[in-house]
Amino acid sequence: MVKKEAIGVVLLGAIFQIIVGVLFFIFIEARSKLFALEVVSEGTMSNIELMRLIGLGGVKYFGAGIYFGVVALIAMGFFMAKRRPLLAWTVSLFFALTGSLFARTTLVSLPLLFVLFILSSKSKTMAIMRISGILLTVALLILALHNIYKDEPLYRWGLEPIYNLLEHGQLKTSSSDVLKTMYTFPDRTHTYIFGDGKYVNRDVMGRESGYYMHTDVGYMRLLYYGGVPMVIAYFIPYMVATVLYLKSRPQKTEKYVFLSLIAFLLILNLKGLASVNFATDIFLFSSLKRGNF
Repeated sequence: MVKKEAIGVVLLGAIFQIIVGVLFFIFIEARSKLFALEVVSEGTMSNIELMRLIGLGGVKYFGAGIYFGVVALIAMGFFMAKRRPLLAWTVSLFFALTGSLFARTTLVSLPLLFVLFILSSKSKTMAIMRISGILLTVALLILALHNIYKDEPLYRWGLEPIYNLLEHGQLKTSSSDVLKTMYTFPDRTHTYIFGDGKYVNRDVMGRESGYYMHTDVGYMRLLYYGGVPMVIAYFIPYMVATVLYLKSRPQKTEKYVFLSLIAFLLILNLKGLASVNFATDIFLFSSLKRGNF
């Protein structure tokens, strides 16, 4: 079974990525040189100067949202298993909010963290106390964003949905408005059954020019490529893992952590094609079993 040191490595790795992101944010030239060494698309290169944090490897853009969301949920489960609820709440919230400065999709983990924190309560009284703690945290966050960080570009970008809710009464981002236009369903039965066999568009020179049918939505990209069978096949490993894990009769908190990670994956595919490092995460999931998390 996985020991607690393995979880510690995961959390320390996330902290390292945050430090790297902050340093790259301060030293723009160093970030530009890093991108010059990486194989990135022209679209990615044009976004280097965006007001966001960028990490190493896959910890950038949408990938960073997956990474920090998973880390936040694992942190919640780890410290709750240690019966350290205050530390669980503080650490997981830190990763979720800081991760949003890398990718706003990290914020998807917030409601899952709220639910996980409440459901892991041992009694109704404890659940009420935790709900009160969540409401207090939200109130303090709103006050800070509205009064202290109101004009900070980095926070306004990373926490744009919260700012929009406070200032315009709408929980949305500029990218979510664009995303709505990408839900274009096939108009041929053949596509639903077999797909079109295309994943990206190509220009006359054979170069990639965006995703097929101009959609970033994960489910849509799978559907257009291989039809409904492809969509189902993509998620079969996660379905099997879920069934096997639930058959092992995990403890309540452990079960909720696992299910929240699966839910996080399914929700993110409404935005882009999301997956987790399956081997690594199943390795970590196994440590949930019988208090070894």
